[in-house]
Amino acid sequence: MRCRAPGSGVPLAEGDDPPGPAVCAAVCGAPSGGGAWARPRRRPEKRGHPRGRRAGLLSEHLGDLETDEAQVAFEAAVEALLSMGGVSKTEPIVAFDRHPDYRPAQFAETLPARRRVPVQRHRAYIAGVLAEREAPEARVVGVAFDGTGDGDDGAIWGGEFFVGSLTAGFRRAGHLRAARLPGGDAAARFPLQALAGFVFEAPDVVQRLARRRALPTRFWQALKFAEGNEQTVPATSAGRLFDAVAVLLGFDRAIPFEGQATIRLEHPAARARSGKRRSSERYPFEPRYPFPWRDGELDYRPLLAAMVDDLVSGRPAAEIALAFHRSVAGTIAEAAAELFRREKAEAVVVAGGVFQNAVLLEALKAALEAHGVPLWVPRAVPPNDGGLSLGQAALAVTGGGAIRS
Repeated sequence: MRCRAPGSGVPLAEGDDPPGPAVCAAVCGAPSGGGAWARPRRRPEKRGHPRGRRAGLLSEHLGDLETDEAQVAFEAAVEALLSMGGVSKTEPIVAFDRHPDYRPAQFAETLPARRRVPVQRHRAYIAGVLAEREAPEARVVGVAFDGTGDGDDGAIWGGEFFVGSLTAGFRRAGHLRAARLPGGDAAARFPLQALAGFVFEAPDVVQRLARRRALPTRFWQALKFAEGNEQTVPATSAGRLFDAVAVLLGFDRAIPFEGQATIRLEHPAARARSGKRRSSERYPFEPRYPFPWRDGELDYRPLLAAMVDDLVSGRPAAEIALAFHRSVAGTIAEAAAELFRREKAEAVVVAGGVFQNAVLLEALKAALEAHGVPLWVPRAVPPNDGGLSLGQAALAVTGGGAIRS
């Protein structure tokens, strides 16, 4: 299959079936990555589309589909792409994020499509990278880190490890330890709630943190819900872990867009890395904070406890932020390298909004290189929601989206 972003010539993946090219129209938006449409074309070879390949288009990024304006633009983009491909609404296979509350999923149900394929979000991240590389058969270890996605078990996912290929599907092979998010998705707007969901099991950590700084009422209310497991959702979300750490270091207000707290965490780490904040002799950047990988689970509890110890002891916030990034990168590399060798994979693939973080990605590249493990990252499409539709389309066409945990 070969799909293209307008003007980019982005290759997705290659296959022998169907006999002619196919139209693969991927519409990019957030949350959920929009949707994707694919239709076989049983015609002779056309210029630019070799026989046996599938071809397609990616729309521009349309923005947050929670807004009415973006939804209107989304539906217009669907009409435009189908028109460009000469495809009626009854012909395509429609792929979409399977979360039932997302607008693209609801919109997909209104289309008289030939077939509808709900696709799990984090598998789509990994599928998109393989599609770009025209490597549908490549067996890889996939690491998908983001904020929110519907998991196979009903939990919020976002710190996931997979093994598999685009054609064979992806099996969940590990994940971040589940936190309890008070208010579920609302924790993305209120990082204080995310912090409560990650520390509710560690009252000693909470006490030490409270002695260091005053915590707002929202935190204590959320902590009570988390301790009682009331109005909470289990979440393996790496994005919410980054939000929680941002609160530890002082960023505790409500945010207008998901990921803002994480961006605020990256900035001091980048300053510390560049040398604009010198490391103190008492608190060197290494060794890393403990972040153990055991039996397919990343346990954040020792990580957060060690960070609070440093915070209480007076270590500069920028140094703690950098040490956190390096600790997460180092443990991801160790876990991925273990799976890489055990599963006889060809590469480690990383995608998802968390990997837009340049400090994290640079540290991860270095750590995987030290393990002798090749790393594949998104190149021509965004690693976040903007690239999800690519993976959704690829999984719909190849049939690899049905593999469960």
